[in-house]
Amino acid sequence: MLLNDADLQVNAVAYLAQHLIVLLDPADIVVNLHHPYRRREFRDRHYASFHTGPSATADIEGVLIHGAQGVRLLSVLPLARAVDSPAR
Repeated sequence: MLLNDADLQVNAVAYLAQHLIVLLDPADIVVNLHHPYRRREFRDRHYASFHTGPSATADIEGVLIHGAQGVRLLSVLPLARAVDSPAR
């Protein structure tokens, strides 16, 4: 998931939140990671970052820790954007 400064509005939201819920218009789903770089909002924003959900790490002893950094739970809900109705 590619989020930019307009999506987040507060930079820390995507990094400090325990649970992140993202509303995603299905029309914005792309085939692979190369396509977001071609989108206008990627070039016109101050920053953009990819989010894939909780991280995992293992120390030297092989102890696996889930949610080592970033959000613990990333939920993506498909929701089409509202279409503006014509003015009366």
